[in-house]
Amino acid sequence: MNTIFSWNIRKSATIINEANRLGIMIIPYLHGPSWNEEMKKSLKEIQPKSAILAWNIGDDLTLKHLNKVKEAYNCIRKIDPNVHRPMMLDSSPKSAKKYANFVEMYSNYTYPLLKSRPLSKYREYLINGRQRVGMEKFFWTWIQAHTQIWYSKRFFGKTHHCPSFFPDAEHLRLLTYEAISAGVRGILYYNSRFFKESWHGKDRYAELGILGAELEMIGPFLAEGEVDIKNMHTLMPENVAVSIVNFSKGKLIILVKEGKEYQYQPDMAIVKDLSLSFSKNEVQGKRAYSLDFPNIIELKKRKSKDTVAFILPSMELTSMVLLTKDNELLDQIKVKMERLLPDVSKFAIEVLEGKKEKVEWVERSLKHIPQLEDVDTALKRASNLLLRAKSALQKGNYRSAYLMARMGQRILRVLQHKRWSEAWHDPNINRDGGLYNYYLLPRYYQIKEFLKK
Repeated sequence: MNTIFSWNIRKSATIINEANRLGIMIIPYLHGPSWNEEMKKSLKEIQPKSAILAWNIGDDLTLKHLNKVKEAYNCIRKIDPNVHRPMMLDSSPKSAKKYANFVEMYSNYTYPLLKSRPLSKYREYLINGRQRVGMEKFFWTWIQAHTQIWYSKRFFGKTHHCPSFFPDAEHLRLLTYEAISAGVRGILYYNSRFFKESWHGKDRYAELGILGAELEMIGPFLAEGEVDIKNMHTLMPENVAVSIVNFSKGKLIILVKEGKEYQYQPDMAIVKDLSLSFSKNEVQGKRAYSLDFPNIIELKKRKSKDTVAFILPSMELTSMVLLTKDNELLDQIKVKMERLLPDVSKFAIEVLEGKKEKVEWVERSLKHIPQLEDVDTALKRASNLLLRAKSALQKGNYRSAYLMARMGQRILRVLQHKRWSEAWHDPNINRDGGLYNYYLLPRYYQIKEFLKK
């Protein structure tokens, strides 16, 4: 994670100076359809060496904006001292080709959480977006880290975004891996307020830190290579989506568990002894390695007459496997993991802390209803693992800290799924009542008790 998207053109100079000081990149928003003299003036104040990654010149564009956006594009090209700085935008699918013809970085996006379609359809949507403008085009997308306005209206009586327990860290992980498995080359998370602790975003923000570390490890493969769209497939009965990125020194296999109703609430999402099969010609001389924190593990293989299967011992939600015979490349990745591991372990603890606070709030609100037998046990186990993870971190046992924090997170996720699934699949309720996620359970039970009375 290295870039901030800034919507405020009036404060661009201040924000850019602060970004320079912090050593991060920034994408200012110069709204093409409302291009004016003030924007030109702000643009001229930008220093040539500013930490600007790109200019965003439009959001949710349609064909009626086309001429004005082209005008903005041409004007920025004349003023910007960096003639190679790219411009980016997102538009409706119907106008995709028109905009993609002249802009350097193009996007379509959709927000799939809390909708009826499974997350596999989200990946398909992104692939279709890429195919619409040409697979060689730099394609980026917004990833949903928020609840939409309809959610605020329905459940909080608000006409704007407001603090929300949903989505969880796990949702961000699943959406990120669905996006990169579709060949997306740039990711922006919307929106920043949902990463604030005051907006219940501690777990979401910390998970971004872990995702950033993972993308730092595999980013060069994604940048150089290309997803093999034709050979995408889903392993059944495990329901794991498999995407393969071919690059000069091997293959990167991206795995995503696409469980039922994960757009609402993921379950344990663990798969054991997953078999990844290739023809002997594809893997000649190559070995396979799991790149998941906190350890790089060489996978065992099983040979048959025409194929070689590599066995991934375990995956949780997502996984990444490297297939290569380049030992130097492997050593470089190991060095990266060791460098990133202390921070990743700290982030994992913060994910558990944030998730635990949210789950405990819900469970306190449900004390008046019959409890699942293992609620108290699960909360105590998660609390104990959090304490042990913090102790391990202080002692420099980063791997143990990471594993214990992730185990605590998993325990809470299983509890969430049991609670939510029990209510969601209750034949006596109308799903139109809006039981879209675990965090709405207190509201659901309040309504149920009211109707009984």
